[in-house]
Amino acid sequence: MNKYVIAYFFPILLILAGSVAFVFFIKNKVMKISKEVRSVNVQIIAEKEAIHILNAEYAFLTNPKRMKKLISKHLSLHEISKNQLIEDSEIQRHFDIDIQDYRVKLEQKNAEMLSVEDQQSIFNLQEQEAISDGGN
Repeated sequence: MNKYVIAYFFPILLILAGSVAFVFFIKNKVMKISKEVRSVNVQIIAEKEAIHILNAEYAFLTNPKRMKKLISKHLSLHEISKNQLIEDSEIQRHFDIDIQDYRVKLEQKNAEMLSVEDQQSIFNLQEQEAISDGGN
């Protein structure tokens, strides 16, 4: 009978010991993770406080009254007058003129860079195109 009791309870004891070891392992893992979570939460609180301080500093530094005092003290800026403003159409006209001037200057620079033979070749090609266009 003693044999039967040992044979019957031994697997149960092994399962129980394994369960205890497993629970102990899981408990340690949970404790480590909860310690990490607390650490991260402390870091989050510290970062939130730092952000709050930075927002307050930014609000102070960009205060319009303070900026106006600094501008008047350190820069010689004046308010914009009406004759300093132009219409959208004027901007477009100035832009078109600038583009045309740029193209003319670029063509002049390219022409200066071409050798005499290149200019002669281009002239001959233009003549041939004119002749072929005129013949059609």
